[in-house]
Amino acid sequence: MSTPLADPTRHVLHTPGMRRAQRVHARLAVGLPLVLLLLGPWYLPARIDVGLAVASFMLMGALVGCLGISVGFHRHFAHRSFRAAPWLRVLMAAAGQMAGQGPVLYWTALHRRHHSFADLPGDPHSPSLRAHATGTSRWQAFWHSHFRWATDHAVPMQTRYVPDLLADPLIRRVNALYHLCLLASYALPALLGLLWSGNADGALVGFFFGGVVRMVVATQMIWAINSVCHRFGTRPHDTPDDSTNNAWLCWITFGECWHNNHHHAPTHARFGRGWREPDPGWWTIAVLARLGVVTQVLGESLNAQQRGRGDRA
Repeated sequence: MSTPLADPTRHVLHTPGMRRAQRVHARLAVGLPLVLLLLGPWYLPARIDVGLAVASFMLMGALVGCLGISVGFHRHFAHRSFRAAPWLRVLMAAAGQMAGQGPVLYWTALHRRHHSFADLPGDPHSPSLRAHATGTSRWQAFWHSHFRWATDHAVPMQTRYVPDLLADPLIRRVNALYHLCLLASYALPALLGLLWSGNADGALVGFFFGGVVRMVVATQMIWAINSVCHRFGTRPHDTPDDSTNNAWLCWITFGECWHNNHHHAPTHARFGRGWREPDPGWWTIAVLARLGVVTQVLGESLNAQQRGRGDRA
């Protein structure tokens, strides 16, 4: 007997006030960095320290994209694929919020809902025509999954999707500091530039490459997992959704591009399978486990029952 599909209209909130808030957030977290990127040639110093530019971009990318989003928000908070020391949980939550993708409770709830309704009605950001109304074109569905969803979507109820995080007072406090974390995502690379060079020009270079450029690139790469990795690529596993693997996104997404592998076994901490599928997020977890601040890592030995943990609607 087949299991009936869950009602995609339940356990979400969608009000005019929420839509307005989503559009304002998109302007601040997506639109403003794009404007600052275009204005860069007018406020950057004539001579740019290339070493500082690369270092600020790479360090902030590793902190926010790898430790914050891939390891923290996705593998730890959303799927509970490993346990971490309290201080590390706070660091991962704060770093993830610096990506401008929303507070940790919201992001986790949204992602768990995505897995509950993957590429079906109720999935917040699917490019599959199955998830959209009749008459929607493939281009419209793809554009929705990459960006449009962020400006107008139903918000999953946190009491339904993230009761475990609501029960953690430390994570609730970090969640309340989302806008401060967003400001820190620009202030930290500016401070790095100031310390590196000792002058305001260095601070501007750090701000631009570690803050603005990193934010623009990271946003597009995170969204590409929603759109590209559910529309194009290879499918080594026959999952019920349309998830795919895309090797060309490997390094810039810290292994998140092995998305079909991930949907095949959502709570595995490791997305890449073997040396042919590099997974920097997994390498980070492995190092943290060696240091003793990460324990109970779920991996290749998961059975079918364990695979579903952390993805319940």
